[in-house]
Amino acid sequence: MKRLVFIFCLFFSLTAHGIKFERGGKKYTATNGLIFAKVGCDKLDDGYLYRRAMKEFKLFKKQYKRRTIKKHLKRVVFCSELSLGLYFGATGSYNVKNKTLFIEVSYRSNDTEYLLHHEFSSLLLHSNPNSKSLKKQWTSNNLVGYKPFFAQKYGKNQWKGKHEALRMRGFLYPYSRTNFENDFNVMAAYFKADYLRKDLKKAANDYFRINNKFFILKKFYENY
Repeated sequence: MKRLVFIFCLFFSLTAHGIKFERGGKKYTATNGLIFAKVGCDKLDDGYLYRRAMKEFKLFKKQYKRRTIKKHLKRVVFCSELSLGLYFGATGSYNVKNKTLFIEVSYRSNDTEYLLHHEFSSLLLHSNPNSKSLKKQWTSNNLVGYKPFFAQKYGKNQWKGKHEALRMRGFLYPYSRTNFENDFNVMAAYFKADYLRKDLKKAANDYFRINNKFFILKKFYENY
């Protein structure tokens, strides 16, 4: 009986937010509103991974106002393997037109909450009427420009260490330097995920350019 009550409550809470959850296996498209890419999303058959992903979604949801989730998120697609066009290194993406997130879930790592925040920040950024002025203010803190393939030379090591020289130039991690949106998303995810926030605060205390961006970020999220 307890199990039936739990399932009912879970179903009600999800449908009340108007969010549809899928386990992949269909044809999908990612877009920022201008550029479109085919999403390869293998079906997530593993029940444990799906349940784990749903628990991570609950943690994600707590970080936003109820109206923010209701307005800006309509669908979350969990995938066992995710690809964008010919690129098979992606672990997350989004479709800004239908307010969808695509999130890879696997045994290789448990970064689902991070990915949810990272991709959701793109939906918020693209829907924000002040995004152009925000970008100008944000990038004024960069000592050097963005490089699209900057993070490739670091590989998996890009998320390890303090990257002191990079942070002195205004970037939290190598992936942050690939473009403005990724720069914003990385910091947004570190701000919103409880288990990562202390790392962002430490970097902000140590590097004034990171601190300036952190201030902009906090102001941005006051409305969400």
